[in-house]
Amino acid sequence: MHRMPICLSMCLCLAGLAGSADERPNANKKTLNQPADIQGYPCAKGIAWFYDDGKLESCRTSRDAPFGEAPVPAGSWIHLTPAGQPAFVFLHHDARIGPHTCRGGGHSFTTAFYASGKLKECWLAGDGEIQTTPCSRGSFSGDVFGGGSSTQFYESGMLRACRLSKPVLIQNHQFPRGARVDFDQDGRIK
Repeated sequence: MHRMPICLSMCLCLAGLAGSADERPNANKKTLNQPADIQGYPCAKGIAWFYDDGKLESCRTSRDAPFGEAPVPAGSWIHLTPAGQPAFVFLHHDARIGPHTCRGGGHSFTTAFYASGKLKECWLAGDGEIQTTPCSRGSFSGDVFGGGSSTQFYESGMLRACRLSKPVLIQNHQFPRGARVDFDQDGRIK
């Protein structure tokens, strides 16, 4: 009955403890006076973050651009590893990455990548079948109350885990809607 207000209060308190948006360990904030291509990424005018060695840590994209194997829309916040490889992105709006549509819309959902640029994790924009498994749309409440609603992949592209969008029989095991299912790299249930 009072779970949502209590949970919301806890989230807001924890967010306050996490530090302000103007602080990042091992990164320096700079203001770009105009859009600039930095390390091959189109950064928009405004704030960008750089590692201590001067390499780009993150920026908002000024135009649609490739990020690893994914096309990201203009206005997305890209984040790179210290080695300059894709880490994760906050998509400006829902975007198709390979056969999957990942949720966007600001800083609510991240889409993560392996150093190779292959998709590692996203919050699906809608329910969908992935390799015969009915995976559910990602949601904040699914993460808070349901043990995670992101969809994860192995670097090979094989499904690693998802929350089920409907009851299903997988490998002779019956699972209810909302269950989180984890697979090994060969597609077997863990």
